Amino acid sequence: MRRSSNRGKRTFSMIKCSSAFNIRCALVAFFLITLPVVYSQVWAHGWKAPKPASKMENPLPSTPEVLKSGETLYQDFCSSCHGMNARGGSSEELGLSMAPPDLVKRLKEHSPGDFYWKINHGRGDMPGFKDDLEPDEVWGIIRYIEGLIPEQ
Repeated sequence: MRRSSNRGKRTFSMIKCSSAFNIRCALVAFFLITLPVVYSQVWAHGWKAPKPASKMENPLPSTPEVLKSGETLYQDFCSSCHGMNARGGSSEELGLSMAPPDLVKRLKEHSPGDFYWKINHGRGDMPGFKDDLEPDEVWGIIRYIEGLIPEQ
């Protein structure tokens, strides 16, 4: 009687399992690599104000008085994290879980109402200021940041 041995030889079923295993490993690796990137982008850019708030318009005119008051309030309440020029800060330097964003860039991408709501309610490391600032003070800060946007 002859015996055949498959030792050292690849059979069709072994190759099939090996390919399926490799594909699964590649998919798991892909998700493990991309998940933190996707999550951070959703967390950073996914902070949405409620629709009614995002439709709010700034009631204050852009006068020298409003801009000066907004600058003073920004320096007192915002600059320690977002920087003197509203361009953001380093999470490591500030001991925060996320780097404070560039407000000038973000104000181009979001409505004044979004900013108004976010300043009032906060999220994560950013405190809400609705108990510390009057509505006109928040709008003044937003006018000041708008004034930092370079003209195109």
